[in-house]
Amino acid sequence: MELIDKLKEIEASYRELEKKMADPEIVNDPHEMQQLGKKHVELTPIVDAFSEYEKVLNGIADAKEMAEGDDEEMRELAKDELAELEARVPELEREIRILLLPKDMNDEKSVIIEIRGGAGGDEPCPVSWQGSTATSASFFPATPAYRRSIRTRWSTAVSSTWTSARPAATTTSE
Repeated sequence: MELIDKLKEIEASYRELEKKMADPEIVNDPHEMQQLGKKHVELTPIVDAFSEYEKVLNGIADAKEMAEGDDEEMRELAKDELAELEARVPELEREIRILLLPKDMNDEKSVIIEIRGGAGGDEPCPVSWQGSTATSASFFPATPAYRRSIRTRWSTAVSSTWTSARPAATTTSE
């Protein structure tokens, strides 16, 4: 299977990378250690997902073997487990394919999002719209889909806030 061969290559390079990171000469070279650490962080989710995928495939093989046994109760349990494990295979394959997508060169860069209320619109409460938009943006990195599909770390911070309380109209006469 093409996917499994590619994943085995990635796992082998991951293990080699771990060996290099344990080498005292490389440990003393901060630049090289940083480069290896970045590669290690990139490959870790792929290797973890592959490990889970292999466990599921091995579980399916074991369940099929148990389903062919003599004990009726064990066959029923094996069939239930087999159905459960087979349902996980497409989900894990999808997750692995997402993890194998080429990395965008902009993933490591920072992004600044400025949220402002519209001018002259009939927005009933632009402040609540801005607040809910900012809240939604700050929760996105915590979603499981984001964590599985994107291999970067997000953090959010409010750099400044401003409330547009309009001053009362004042006139001065001289």
